[in-house]
Amino acid sequence: MVKLELYRVFREVAEAGNISLAAENLYLSQSAVSQSVKQLEQQLGTRLFLRSPRGVTLTEDGRLLFEYVRSAMGLLETGEDKLQQSRTLQAGTLVIGASDTVTSQFLLPHLDAFHRRYPNIHIRIISGRSYKVLGLLRAGRVDIAFASAPGDADDLEHIPCFETHSCFVAAPDYPCDFSRAYTPEEIAAFPLILLERKASSRTYLEKYFLQSGVKLTPEGEKLYAHIAAAFAEIEAGEDELRADQSLQSGVVHIAASGLALRGCLLRVLAQYRKVYPHVRICLTNHTTPNGLAAVQNGLADFAVTSDAPDVPDTLTQQKISDIQELPICGAAFSELSEGTVSLRRLAEYPIISLIEGTASRKFYAGLFSSRGLPFSPDVEVTTTSQVLPVVQSDLGVGFVPRQMLYGAPEETGIYPITLDEPIPPRSIYLFQRKGQPLSLAAKRLRQMLLDDGAQQQKA
Repeated sequence: MVKLELYRVFREVAEAGNISLAAENLYLSQSAVSQSVKQLEQQLGTRLFLRSPRGVTLTEDGRLLFEYVRSAMGLLETGEDKLQQSRTLQAGTLVIGASDTVTSQFLLPHLDAFHRRYPNIHIRIISGRSYKVLGLLRAGRVDIAFASAPGDADDLEHIPCFETHSCFVAAPDYPCDFSRAYTPEEIAAFPLILLERKASSRTYLEKYFLQSGVKLTPEGEKLYAHIAAAFAEIEAGEDELRADQSLQSGVVHIAASGLALRGCLLRVLAQYRKVYPHVRICLTNHTTPNGLAAVQNGLADFAVTSDAPDVPDTLTQQKISDIQELPICGAAFSELSEGTVSLRRLAEYPIISLIEGTASRKFYAGLFSSRGLPFSPDVEVTTTSQVLPVVQSDLGVGFVPRQMLYGAPEETGIYPITLDEPIPPRSIYLFQRKGQPLSLAAKRLRQMLLDDGAQQQKA
């Protein structure tokens, strides 16, 4: 295992782009920084930096390592900060699991006193039955749980807090005699409304009835089944609402092709930022193959790209929407924008295309081939977003989504071309690693993308 300090030096040099500046920031000598970098390269068996008179730049291996190191060091520093804050109770979050009854009848006065004493501590309460909050405690999702009758919670440290006394109640006009006491047998004869079987209160009452030789009535069970279903729906809605409200931070890493970026992603990201303004979005522009590789390597939560001809078995794909592309040209070839032209005529002009290995390149090579036309691009670019400036420079004819065009041709220098036979629509997909759990922030964005795609298809 490489020493952590070497990675600290590596990150600083990568961010500074200069050995001298990195040494100054780290309060080390230049020779010490250089030796640390050399030692790290030797231990990893690869070159991480390219040296030049102007400074240093990351190699391909260096860039790959930097993404992980930057993330890991950020987590460590955040952890150190949180630890220091928690020691002084100047910041932090206390997550409590408790039922609504426990919260209202017991916790609130204590929480008020706690907040007065430690006003900078954020308190979150997750409601649920006793078995639920104990499960959350075991899973590490709450710091402390309040439950009645912990039962088989021998694996948990539990401390008695207060006692409660249960009683049977009915509506004022219910046909019973409120002036006298009823035996357990008489109570059991009424249709009973009880909590679900796993609830601790239910278990306690069942034991009480059994001690008297009485079982619960079927009517009570049937009634509870309906009530439980209704409450389950309500609780699901509350959980969803709390989840949305808790998105006050987080990071979503997205790998996107230029086609997908302009076709749908930017529009959805604008909506997402309005709903979740505190979530940080890390967006990287990739070709489709590189986007899929980023997901496979754990550098992105998911990729949004055009249709991929070869999808690895390790990834799932979900269609978002279709997208329509059209040919464009600059002022030098503006005669092509007058009327309609054939693909054959278009092939007589210089063609701008994405590089070999990209989904767009394969798509247009196949399109030209299906018409018996050669496809030999004169200019090759890496991403769809690079097509526009190349076209504006009058270097040839390119292909972009309609969404990328804006303003009048006289202002932008981009002239749309109408083909006598429209280009077949292409599809935008969302790719994700199989079995890879997503953060809540990433799940919300994924769902918004899929919902937007569904709306676009209906429009």
